[in-house]
Amino acid sequence: TFSKTLVDELPVGRTVDDIVALSPGVSATGPGKNAGTGQASIVISGAPSFENLFLINGVVVNENIRGQANNLFIEDAIQETTTSSGAISAEYGRFTGGVVNVITKSGGNEFSGSLRSTLRNQDWTDTISESARREKAAPPPPGGRFQTPPIDEIIPTYEATLGGPIWRDKVWFFFAGRTFDQEASATTSAATGIAYKTVTDEQRLEGKLTFSPTPKHTFIASYQDIDRAEEGNSFGTILDLRSLTNRELPQTLAAINYNGVLTENLYFTAQYNEREFSFVGSGAPTTDLIQGTLLIDRARGGARYWSPTFCGICRDEERDNTNILGKFSYFLSTGSLGTHELIAGYDSFEDIRAADNHQSGSDY
Repeated sequence: TFSKTLVDELPVGRTVDDIVALSPGVSATGPGKNAGTGQASIVISGAPSFENLFLINGVVVNENIRGQANNLFIEDAIQETTTSSGAISAEYGRFTGGVVNVITKSGGNEFSGSLRSTLRNQDWTDTISESARREKAAPPPPGGRFQTPPIDEIIPTYEATLGGPIWRDKVWFFFAGRTFDQEASATTSAATGIAYKTVTDEQRLEGKLTFSPTPKHTFIASYQDIDRAEEGNSFGTILDLRSLTNRELPQTLAAINYNGVLTENLYFTAQYNEREFSFVGSGAPTTDLIQGTLLIDRARGGARYWSPTFCGICRDEERDNTNILGKFSYFLSTGSLGTHELIAGYDSFEDIRAADNHQSGSDY
């Protein structure tokens, strides 16, 4: 378990993947990259990278295709991150690697909050900057192009949190927000070397309400939302600017949780949650046979041109889940037979993917 206080003191990143990678038996060496963070996929205990279970406040946030954690979090709102790589209770299920459980902050009897600004600059990345400077000083290779110089612009990411009491000792609130707006330079395949800009505009919001009518019963309602818009998005290697598209990637998570102490030895937990993740406008903007047909150049390694991959005006692709669970925990302590914990429960998990699989706007 890594607390926020410890992570803030370490010279490491603050995303869930960064924190999980600090644990024994974990490595960021899986195939592909996490779509939300751009980092290599997480591997736990040598299992396939898609065989881990990622939870935020007990809610499954695995991306439906590659199994990595969706970025439904605000870094400054994370209270602690626990990674389990072995001896895990069978109640979790749906994994053969490890279980990662992220707990976000809740309000208390004292008002508290934070404000953070993280500064980035594409020109500060030495490998990109030095490469661009060397190419700028030297003649281009035969048939090649100069690398696009990085954009020298400071990009801030703002995070804010605020929590406190609504009704002291009974009702508390917690809010968090994060905003990020970035421009970066990119280049098409070396065969054409056309420079273009990519723009990402993202806002994340989190709200949590905690109600404890008595010390033995607690209700928690939480909601998280991400609005992400991307300009200049592409799929695979592209040869022209017609292959670029503008898309949106909205995500939401809503959950209701109850924890109760029924007797001195008997506890009950129940939760219902829904998570939604959609691809909006991710593909060709037309279904016309000419304008909406993707072309692939096999001689250049399958580079794409003329029209974006997929269909951007067909049905949105959806990757959602719904989870209902209830659990009784009974603690039995005896003088001669030791201490035992008995758990019985029910867990219903529905993983939903709606994808019509249009490989081009025209379906040709």
